[in-house]
Amino acid sequence: MSNAEFYDGIARELFGQLGRLGTFTKHAPSVGKYHEQLIKSCIASFLSARFSLRTGFAYLDDGKVSSQGDLLIVDESDPSPYFFRQGDLVVVHPRALACVIEVKTKLNKRDFLDAMTNLHSLKRIRTDRNFPVTLVFAFEGIKMKLRTLDKWYRAVGVSDENF
Repeated sequence: MSNAEFYDGIARELFGQLGRLGTFTKHAPSVGKYHEQLIKSCIASFLSARFSLRTGFAYLDDGKVSSQGDLLIVDESDPSPYFFRQGDLVVVHPRALACVIEVKTKLNKRDFLDAMTNLHSLKRIRTDRNFPVTLVFAFEGIKMKLRTLDKWYRAVGVSDENF
């Protein structure tokens, strides 16, 4: 089996699970939470024990706090990553963040801008200029063209030096 076949199988599995809850309810917050859980389960199978998947906020000692990140990949080898932890809901020091992922059921310009705003809130309080890595994952969306993506990025409204 090639790598492409392997990842194609994962994609088919995710899409197969995508509509299951929607068969019973259109309650957007519940459907969104379910989609976050699907991505979390998929990513967890690839992570080493060094990392954990959480949801929550980054916080600096001077009172700066981020918006909530859908999925935080926390480096558990950090000497003291947590200010608060209750189940998967956490408040972490930004240096402990390896990656932050915003999950969208359907990606349109408004949701893209919201995701970028959330991700920027985590980037702006970082302690290292290179971290955390930030990603947006969407199950559905328009057929993306580079021109469209460029326009969306230009509409974000945050300076490149802070992102």
